[in-house]
Amino acid sequence: MLKSQYQVDPIEERRSATQTAAKVDVGVILHQMLGQQDAAAYLHTSHVPDAVAARVLSHADDCRRQDPRARTGPPTTPAPHALSI
Repeated sequence: MLKSQYQVDPIEERRSATQTAAKVDVGVILHQMLGQQDAAAYLHTSHVPDAVAARVLSHADDCRRQDPRARTGPPTTPAPHALSI
């Protein structure tokens, strides 16, 4: 069966979404480190859609927790085979 030119492969679509999400994460980090202009330039050259980049950068300070220890969820315990120093 031939695919129509308008059909999207779900695996390829998921891969693309995952890649875009990773680029957005980098853009948020760049925004915090270097500022909005550099983050916007990175997102643009990484082919993140302009609407997505604008939305992310306008709320970049809300996207990341300031303190990585402030994460939610149950505490993690070291694996039993982990070495303690």
